[in-house]
Amino acid sequence: MAEDIYKSLSKRIREERDLRGWTQEEFAERAGVHLSFIGQIERGIRKPSLATVQRMAEALGVDPGRLLGPPPQRRDPYPIEHKVADLIRDASPAQRRHLYATFRDMVRALRRSPRP
Repeated sequence: MAEDIYKSLSKRIREERDLRGWTQEEFAERAGVHLSFIGQIERGIRKPSLATVQRMAEALGVDPGRLLGPPPQRRDPYPIEHKVADLIRDASPAQRRHLYATFRDMVRALRRSPRP
């Protein structure tokens, strides 16, 4: 049973990382884990501690239970809001304000235009 948990965990970690379009290197940096360790976890070679699972979950922006628990009954696509947030996460405050203003203006223009 323990092996099934780790097999499921390794699969879920890779799925969550892939959904975000992150390389193992990007994910390792965000989670504060060595790159080779991420690869070993995803291949089921190494078993992460609960503290490491917590750090990886925080980096992914998910509850650790999502990585450890049973797989969801249906797979929702990665919410677009998270994809937008990922794009601006590393931007400076000034860049974020500029991106927000640009996005706001685009949304306003879309609301004014006729829908197909």
